[in-house]
Amino acid sequence: MEVLLPPMKAFEVAHRCGPIEQLAQPATRHIATVAKYTNGSDKGHLVTGTNGAVVAYVFAKPPVGAFKDDAPVLVAKGLSTEVDDADLRNGYWFQHPHNTAQQTASARDAALSSWINAFQFTNEASSGGRPALRSPQVGALHAIHAHWSTSIEVATVVMPTGTGKTETMLSTLVSDRCSRVLVIVPTDALRTQIANKFLTLGLLKAANNAVLLEEAHRPVVGTLLKKPTTIEEIDTFFGPCNVVVTTSQLAGGCSSDVLNRPGF
Repeated sequence: MEVLLPPMKAFEVAHRCGPIEQLAQPATRHIATVAKYTNGSDKGHLVTGTNGAVVAYVFAKPPVGAFKDDAPVLVAKGLSTEVDDADLRNGYWFQHPHNTAQQTASARDAALSSWINAFQFTNEASSGGRPALRSPQVGALHAIHAHWSTSIEVATVVMPTGTGKTETMLSTLVSDRCSRVLVIVPTDALRTQIANKFLTLGLLKAANNAVLLEEAHRPVVGTLLKKPTTIEEIDTFFGPCNVVVTTSQLAGGCSSDVLNRPGF
């Protein structure tokens, strides 16, 4: 059967101004077998992949028994041996080998370090069929790097519709190892969409891609939902983040003290 599993977050911090998150693993899809499973008093299901590896131990309520630290244990309803497909993305990971419990400050620096020599400017035409960049994206990236090598002035990159502007932003973040990126969008819907794209790194983390090494971490992303009102709030929200995404309305409504604070 086909089983859909929820994403695994390395951590999630509930700041007054909005969530700060890092994704360890996105939602995944598996062709798997499901069997009933008992662990002491806990009764659930064992999901096994086609290669025989354990995909998840699934229980309808939090288990009380002990598991190895690297065991993927999911709490979710709706799984049985009698269904053809199961969407468990509304569940949550009780424990997971990718849950590093890393602090946000060190996670941001670890992501930056993991991007050293991790990015390749690989065009689709030379990727051998592996997921790679389109020609307009490669051109835009080279233009951005060329500008930054000679100037600190504001620059505008114009790309035609459908050529992958968001993936270009993701590639800019990683290829230049930007210490922090502020993304300003016009609507709430786009704020959520773009934040999710940065969390997953999109194409850059596609299976067998020709652009980014597998060892490269996904960024720490802050979604700014409320105006910071103090210097402390700016520092505690922006400080841990590789990327902050917000709307033009919210950013424009901040005080001059907030807007002029280094890091905003």
